[in-house]
Amino acid sequence: MATLAGILIVVGWRMIDLEPLRFLESRATVFDFAVVFVVVGFALMVGLIAASASGVALSILLFVREQVGGSVVRRKTFVNQRSSTWCRPEAEMRLIAEKGDKAIIFELQGSLFFGTTYELYTQLEPEIKLRDYVILDMRWVQAVDMTAAHMLNLVRDTLRDRGVPLVLSHVREQLPNGRDLVAFLTQTGLMGEGSGVLVFKTLEEAIEWVEDQLVGAELPTSADEVPLRLAEMDLFQGRKDDTLADLEARIQLRTVKAGESVYHLGDPQRELYLIRRGTVRIMAPISGSRQLHHIASFGRGDFFGGLAFLDEHVRSDSAIASSDTDLFVLSLEQFNQLAEEHKKLALILMTAISRTLAQRLRHADGERTLLHV
Repeated sequence: MATLAGILIVVGWRMIDLEPLRFLESRATVFDFAVVFVVVGFALMVGLIAASASGVALSILLFVREQVGGSVVRRKTFVNQRSSTWCRPEAEMRLIAEKGDKAIIFELQGSLFFGTTYELYTQLEPEIKLRDYVILDMRWVQAVDMTAAHMLNLVRDTLRDRGVPLVLSHVREQLPNGRDLVAFLTQTGLMGEGSGVLVFKTLEEAIEWVEDQLVGAELPTSADEVPLRLAEMDLFQGRKDDTLADLEARIQLRTVKAGESVYHLGDPQRELYLIRRGTVRIMAPISGSRQLHHIASFGRGDFFGGLAFLDEHVRSDSAIASSDTDLFVLSLEQFNQLAEEHKKLALILMTAISRTLAQRLRHADGERTLLHV
C-alpha cells in the first residue's frame, strides 16, 4: 500500500500543469489564469460537468469584455486621403483633393453585436449628419447580429432623409461564423431594391463611384467619347500644333476592342500608350503570386506603359481594354529618332512623362504611409 501510494503521488505530481502560472506574469493574461483556477476549483469540489460549464461561461464573459473593449473601426479616412485604382487627370485629382473630405470611409472589423453597436454608432452619428457620402467597408467584419443590423438601418434612414446613400463594400456571402451576410442584411431590410443602400464588391470600386460623383458635378462629360487629338492630351497642353506635327507623324493609331489585351506581362515591347478614347485596366501579380490583380485604371487623356518605355525592361504588368479604346502608340525606336531631330520636343515629352510618373509615385507613397499608421 505504501509503494502504491508513493507511485500515485509521483504520477499525480507529474500531472500538475504549471504553465498557467505564467499567465500571472502579465496583466493581459491574468483573467485567463482566473478561468483556469475556477475550472480546477469546480472540478475538485463539485465535478467535471460543473467545471466545464463554469469554463464556458467565463470564456463567454471574457470574449464579450474583449469585444466591447476593442474598437470595431479599423481605420477612418477620407476619399481625398485614399483614392481608388483609377488614375485620373490632374484636374480631376485637384477636385478630389478639394472635395474629398465630403466623403468618409469607415473600415470595420471584428464582431458587430450588441456589445459594440453603441460604440460604433457614437462614431458614425456625427459624420452621417455632415458628410455627403459615407462608405462602410465590411472586409474585416467577423460577425453581425440583429442589434448591429438595426443600427445600420438607423444610419441608412438618417442618410436617406438627407438624400445621401449609404455605401457598403466587401459584403460577403459567407462570414467566418458561417452566416450569409448578403442574405442576412437583405432579410433585415438594410439591402434591397429601393433601400437607399449601394453595395460594391470592393472598397476601391466604392471609392471610384464616389470620386465619379465628386468629379461629375464639376467637369463636363458630354464629350467623353470623342477621340482626343494629340494637342488635347494633358502631356502636350499649350504646345503649338506645328511643334507636335513631327511627333504625330511618328505615332501610330491603334484601336483595341473591349476585353482585348494591349500588352501582356513579360512582353519586351518599348511603347508608350496615350488614350484617345476608352478605358484600360492594368493587371499585375501581387506578393509573388501568379494570379493577376487589378491595380490601376486609366481613362481618356491619360497614358500608361511609361515604366517599360523609360527603363527598357520587360512589362511587369498586363493592360486590358475595359471598353473599345483608341490609342496613340509611340515606340522607343521612333522616340529616339525624334530626339535626334527635335531635342527640345523630346525633352518636353520625357519631362512630362517623368513628372506624371513622379506625381503618381508620390500619391502612392502618401497612401501607403496612411495605411501603415
